[in-house]
Amino acid sequence: MKRLAALLAGVLAAGYALGQQEPRGYVIPKEGFVTDKNPTPVVVGGGSGAPTDATYITQTPNATLSAEQALSALGTGLVFNTTATGVLSIYTGTSCTNQFPRSLNASGAATCATVDVASGGTGIGSGTSGGIPYFSGATTMASSAALTAHGVMIGGGAGTAPTSTSAGTAGQILYSTGASSDPAFQSGATTGATTGYPGMTRDPTLAAVVFEDFFARPANGGAATPSSVGQLYILGSGTSSGAAGPQALLSDGNHPGVLYAVTGTTTTGNYFVGGGHLFNSSSDQIAATTGTIVECIAWVSAVSDGTNTSKVRCGLMDSAAADATDGANIYWDNNADTHWGCNSDSNGTTSNTLSTTVATAGAWHKLRTWIETAGSSVRYYVDGSELSCSPHTNSANIPSGATRGMSFGFAQTASAGCSSATWGNAASCGTALDAIYFYNPLISSR
Repeated sequence: MKRLAALLAGVLAAGYALGQQEPRGYVIPKEGFVTDKNPTPVVVGGGSGAPTDATYITQTPNATLSAEQALSALGTGLVFNTTATGVLSIYTGTSCTNQFPRSLNASGAATCATVDVASGGTGIGSGTSGGIPYFSGATTMASSAALTAHGVMIGGGAGTAPTSTSAGTAGQILYSTGASSDPAFQSGATTGATTGYPGMTRDPTLAAVVFEDFFARPANGGAATPSSVGQLYILGSGTSSGAAGPQALLSDGNHPGVLYAVTGTTTTGNYFVGGGHLFNSSSDQIAATTGTIVECIAWVSAVSDGTNTSKVRCGLMDSAAADATDGANIYWDNNADTHWGCNSDSNGTTSNTLSTTVATAGAWHKLRTWIETAGSSVRYYVDGSELSCSPHTNSANIPSGATRGMSFGFAQTASAGCSSATWGNAASCGTALDAIYFYNPLISSR
């Protein structure tokens, strides 16, 4: 301090003004400290301050600045910096309501992106009201169409949106007709088109149901004296025609009760196994209501050899003859063709059409006739598959009403040869019957 005081005294005595350079290199600024041996004057804390025309970021506007950007002029939100210019902008999120920023980049574009499946989201920005999100791919999701209120959801399989059934009505059940079709709510009038046995566990006040497994042993039936077997009757026409049983065919364990039936030794012999209504007048027979089903599980012994020929039928009929006045049934006439056919008769007007399905002798078959709609539609199935000749929809050929009554069952009529009454003989015309099922929904409950 003593040295500094002596120095200042000497300088002032020499008459140097403040701010001038002393020859030895001392500088006495107007404000600040004395610098030692600096040939260049340094001014510290001048009154002019920072440049006023430079670009600044301030919280609020400043009147002494000309190029500042005040943050208070921007809205509330996220601040983005602009590359190269350094200008700030604000993002308020108005177009991303209720979303959170997933990531930020220079443009801010990612802030509105939906969260994809890989990041734990759905990748869906919108959907269908009443629909549900589903995986349309391994890493993508989409919205299904609106599902029906009170319907049951049905899976669509890989990559396909789920759907729903229509809403059921009182008393209906969810029924499937097979693995290749969707289940649907159905009533007793429409269930069981191709498979299953509706009515077996249902209220008997809604339908008449018969399932005969042929565990009883019948006597041969004659034209004038039909005999009973279980819930059904047997009628034979011709020498030694009719049926015998029960037996376990082929001992395969799958057909414990089998009825063997043959047309007899008469060239035009026939037999019928089914409901006793066949022997009544038309007005006392069964009316084919919507949903009526007849199914026969049968083994036709042999295909026509050109000498022994016959026709088999399963379904509704009013006669054991080859064609009925009123009826609806599946048939195979091995004298005429090798394919299953579809038959419908109403008051003598007959329609017989062949399918493309080849009839196979010496094998079990499930033959099903289904009255889809009384008086207007009949469908025919063999082994669960609908025949190509199905449906019959000509109302002129479809029996309907009390005056077009019928019975149900299985019939076979010989047309040539068939001279043996022994089932399985090469010269016989016969069939093994494992079961007959009949389902007849009532028009109103009883």
